Amino acid sequence: MITDGGGIRGLSELIILDEIMNRLKYALKSPVDLLPADYEITKYLPQSDFGLIIVTGRHPVANDLGCSITIGDLLEEEAMNLLFHRTKKERTHANVEDARKICCHLSCLALAVDQAGAYIKSTGIGLSLFIEHFDKQQENIMAWSLPLKNYKRLDPAAPDQEITLTVSTTWELSYNRISGSKEIVEAKRHFLLISAYFGDNCVDEYVFRQFFETNSERLSWINMFQDQETHKWDSSAFLAVVTELRDLSLFRSNSVLSQGAVYSFHPMTRKWALYRQSQTERQDLALEAMDILINSNFDMPADENLVYPLTDTKQHSLPHIESCFLSCEEFVSESQAIGTSRTRKIGYTLAAFFLRHGHLGRSELIFKRIILCPMKDAPTIWIYSLCGLSVVLKESLRFQEAIELLTEALDSLPGPPMVMWCECRFLPYLALVYYKMARSDLGEQRKLYEACTILKKALAIIKRESGKKRPIVRNESPSVYSDIPGSMDLAQNLLDEALDLSNKWEMIRRTSHRNTKLGRFCQEKRP
Repeated sequence: MITDGGGIRGLSELIILDEIMNRLKYALKSPVDLLPADYEITKYLPQSDFGLIIVTGRHPVANDLGCSITIGDLLEEEAMNLLFHRTKKERTHANVEDARKICCHLSCLALAVDQAGAYIKSTGIGLSLFIEHFDKQQENIMAWSLPLKNYKRLDPAAPDQEITLTVSTTWELSYNRISGSKEIVEAKRHFLLISAYFGDNCVDEYVFRQFFETNSERLSWINMFQDQETHKWDSSAFLAVVTELRDLSLFRSNSVLSQGAVYSFHPMTRKWALYRQSQTERQDLALEAMDILINSNFDMPADENLVYPLTDTKQHSLPHIESCFLSCEEFVSESQAIGTSRTRKIGYTLAAFFLRHGHLGRSELIFKRIILCPMKDAPTIWIYSLCGLSVVLKESLRFQEAIELLTEALDSLPGPPMVMWCECRFLPYLALVYYKMARSDLGEQRKLYEACTILKKALAIIKRESGKKRPIVRNESPSVYSDIPGSMDLAQNLLDEALDLSNKWEMIRRTSHRNTKLGRFCQEKRP
């Protein structure tokens, strides 16, 4: 029997191997554990027609040596049985439910469940408390092992020393077997760690190819996917790297579709990749991953003060953007968080994206960070963000907050020429809040008149400024002529509808009033 010493063996695998060994114990050669490399397997194969060899490992190339059996993660029930076996806990209803949650949290990975069980038994922590404890201490727990019962092997980096094969060190061994020159190895490792900030499933080659093709000042590591002759994107090089990382069990799977290679992480491998880094590394990689995702999915102008209209995002990118944002919130310091001065442009795009997809809380958080920065640093983004925040508040039915936000902004406008532009942007949004307020509450119908009054003022300003030859804004920000027609359309359409509704409301009110007076008159005349 030959194994690669990976340590990640499922309960089903162990049962199958045990049964095979019992049946073939007289025919099997002695077990050889911790095989250092795939190509050395052939040294142990029988040179005659007699003898049987069982090879267990995570490398697909071994499948061609004979009959292969693929064994995946434990089933949920198997994982729970293993956890109860390790912890010696009673199978009460509460414990069963907590055990199920733990196994799902660990993705039913055999070694992780076994290690968690040993940790729970050793520390005495309750099953109900483990997940919260694990999330806070997962770096330590994944590297933890029983002092007197370790699964060890010689450290390839220091052959005279042994290392304990825990969940973490199992993947570290694979991480250290990534091939290539020093520069290429570092590039592959960087690619692996960046990928951990995306979602578990279906990470698409498109994300990296689009980033590569649309950014002239590229990150050095991504050039390993560049064709050396044409200097264009090389899909074959990308597939080769993904396949190598899959063969080392650092990626879970990969496939090739019409748009390129697609690969996935095992959830536990992804957690290991995230938490093996220092806090500073996590922050830098999280921001870099977000930069890649945003630049590969949205048109991002080079000018820091410009924003483009948000275009539709490819559906497969949505979970990766959300996952990366959550990682940024967890790992990035407050001073560098998405939406602060360093990431203002990305922050606006992300906030607008979340607003479009109904994630109002996330959108509000980022918009608020942006408008906390001085307006003069990036006036266009600041103004658009304040308008975006008013929409979030309006959609959350927090009308008074939206009114106060826009009114305060209008009361503290900068001097010319910015003042006119700000009024052109803020007044229609303020009218929109009044309009939505009236539509949401029958008792607030008079807000339609306020909306009309505000819109008339906005239209007058827009028409007056549009007739001038000079742009509204000169040095402080780029020309916004392209924005004015949009504002005018918004104001005009809203004004037409608001006037129509207010007229109808007034007619209904008058009819109701006449009916009331008529009713009173009839009652007075009734004998």
